[in-house]
Formats: sequence, C-alpha cells, structure tokens
Amino acid sequence: MITKKKVYTALADALKDAFGRPVYLDFCPQDFTRPCFVLEGMKWSRGTVNRHTVEEALSLTITCLGAVDSQGDSDQLELLTMLEELDALFRPGTFPVEGRAIRCESASGGSSYNQVQAAVSFWWEELREEEPRLPTMETVHTQTKN
Repeated sequence: MITKKKVYTALADALKDAFGRPVYLDFCPQDFTRPCFVLEGMKWSRGTVNRHTVEEALSLTITCLGAVDSQGDSDQLELLTMLEELDALFRPGTFPVEGRAIRCESASGGSSYNQVQAAVSFWWEELREEEPRLPTMETVHTQTKN
C-alpha cells in the first residue's frame, strides 16, 4: 500500500539522486545550504473509484532555491535550468514509488528573485481497507406465469 509519506520520501530521494542537492522537508532546517529543494504545501484527497477501490491524490510544491549573491539574488538562468531539470523527472507522466508507477503531473508554481516553484500532483489507486457495508437482500420472492 502506498501512503502519502512514502510518496513524499520517494520524491525527496529522487531529487537527491538526480541533483545531488539537499532536500529539506522542514521550514527551519539545521545547517541549511543553497542551492537546494524544499518540499511544502501538501494537500491530499481520497475519492471513490468503485466499491473496492479508492483513488488517492497528493499535491505539493517543490521550491528550488538557487545560490545567492551578496544582494540575495540568484542567477535566473540557473533557476530556469533547475526548473527544467525538475520538470524532466515528471515528463513521463508516472513516478516510481514502492515498485509501482503512480501518475504524476507538474506545472510552474511561480518564481521570485532567488527561487522558482513547481506544483506537482500524484494519483494512484488502492484497495479499500475495509469492505463497504451495503444493504443486502435476505429473501427474494418471485412469481412466474405459465
């Protein structure tokens, strides 16, 4: 079963492997360094697919923080390159988590003088944890005409 935490962890590991930069999950990390990524803004939902299956959805923001100069600005081309390389991770439309390929989609989430953001959404289906309790018929009476 894929959980939201497993998706979060798989994403952080993929970013570390692909870019060799730190990935932070906290707002005030110890020993913070740039350039890096910050995962934040998690939203999730669960919907019914059918009687036995639910669709899980997770959306979050990846903030790419570039190296800064003495004025606190980052090289805009470096930020754009980070964003393009980040987008390449999601271009196939699936993302590996726990040996499964879950659906994904990315979009630009905005930018400023020293950072760019990407909004990423993931979707996957899971079996319900419990069989839904539905009313059943106990007795059926039928009549046939000859």
